[in-house]
Amino acid sequence: MQWNIPDIPEIPKPQKYKWNTLPIWLMVLVFLYLIITPTLWLMWGNTAHSVWFWGIVFFLPLLICALARFLVFSWEMNNEQRFLAWEKEKNNIRQRWGTWAQKRIAILASGFCLPEGLSREALITKKQDIPAIFARKEGTTDTELNIYALFVSDIFKLIESTGHNHIMVYLTGNASYDQEFQVSKIKTAASDLGEDCARWTFASIDNSLNKINDWFKKRPEGLQIVFSVAMNHEDSMLFTENACWVAFTSSEEISQFNWEVKWWFQRPTNIDFSNIENADKAVRHFTEFGLANRKIDALWNAGLNSKDILELRKLFGQTLNSQYFASNFIECMANNNLCGIPPNIAWLILALMIDSSASQKEQLLAWQKEGNVFLGGLQVNTILYNE
Repeated sequence: MQWNIPDIPEIPKPQKYKWNTLPIWLMVLVFLYLIITPTLWLMWGNTAHSVWFWGIVFFLPLLICALARFLVFSWEMNNEQRFLAWEKEKNNIRQRWGTWAQKRIAILASGFCLPEGLSREALITKKQDIPAIFARKEGTTDTELNIYALFVSDIFKLIESTGHNHIMVYLTGNASYDQEFQVSKIKTAASDLGEDCARWTFASIDNSLNKINDWFKKRPEGLQIVFSVAMNHEDSMLFTENACWVAFTSSEEISQFNWEVKWWFQRPTNIDFSNIENADKAVRHFTEFGLANRKIDALWNAGLNSKDILELRKLFGQTLNSQYFASNFIECMANNNLCGIPPNIAWLILALMIDSSASQKEQLLAWQKEGNVFLGGLQVNTILYNE
């Protein structure tokens, strides 16, 4: 995910020579006359002074001065043209990298489920004393809330609205359930709703958002739906339980079918805090090429440790000055309010961000995987996409 954007060198604008003025050139001409005229007189002083002699005496200094002025003018023009040509090429390079950095994947729909009494607003503003869990049916490990039925119902609504039945479902790592168990639950829920999901394809991914980067490398076909459930083992209460899902598709699919896009997720970047110089460059490139002068309404933290949070704030303080922040900018630390961080915190935070998009149009999300910090952007778009 690291953006290998090269540094684009700056060429200083060429300055005109201060001595390149009319009075200076008149002084040079007078000097040439004072040098050339006596020299010619000494060389041909004993010969008859013809019209050619006086023509040479008069025009040779003028010719030398004009030639020198022409060379200086050509040199200045050449420097100016080189500068303008590089400025044009530099802008083209920046535009190409900007187009690459601002590449986006569409989000068509999303949803999340939280235990009773826990809401998005509570996660953002209120510290949780104990991990919240879904209520279980008495005598079983099944939850009273049929999460899979809600998910399947929403997906079939999405299929109906898009008319697209090419579905790829990604199941994230779960603390309690393996993929086979989750697929069985989904198929049972579909059957109970009188629907058929036999054509759906299932695959497992990790709990980070890094799968999104694969879709920037290779165009995904159809609808790419991530379904993430975080459940505790039996009676354990290690983390806040939740379920969330997000439906992605490529911009090419959007253009082809003219679907309405509600949100975009921008190409993420990797920030390596083991090398502060590279980390600073990564944030600078993200703001310069990725944000492209857009103002940020919110920054969300999805499981970063305290050290990385401090480093990220420090880099933002150096790079994200006031021109990048909206007047009502907020830093959302929802995971800090949880008592026990669920393994799918990144996907949950993304779903919360989408749910917050009515008031926050431009949002950044920072998440962590294997010691690396990643940064991506969520943007709201309620118009039809036409590339």
